[in-house]
Amino acid sequence: MTDDVTKTQVSTILATFNAAIASNDVENLASCFYAEQAYWRDTVALTSHLRTFENPYVVAAALLEMVGLRGLVGGLELVGEAHFAVMSPVMVSPCIPFVVVC
Repeated sequence: MTDDVTKTQVSTILATFNAAIASNDVENLASCFYAEQAYWRDTVALTSHLRTFENPYVVAAALLEMVGLRGLVGGLELVGEAHFAVMSPVMVSPCIPFVVVC
């Protein structure tokens, strides 16, 4: 996969994720997490706030709560180069097929 393709796909992922957060809709944001593997670590990676839970809807609700409490605005953006990582299909979110940000 070329650097341009990887960067385009990462940009699409980030735009989808940022739009889901901006929508303030738990179901919309939950669709960005893989149902079988959404755990507390997803929120820790984005917020450094350690809380234990699992389920994409719980993770999404906690993340939206954190965004509101901290008054966060803007979104995630790519800094530097994007790198493609080969992953098992079970580790990929259904709303973003075959691409994983690492």
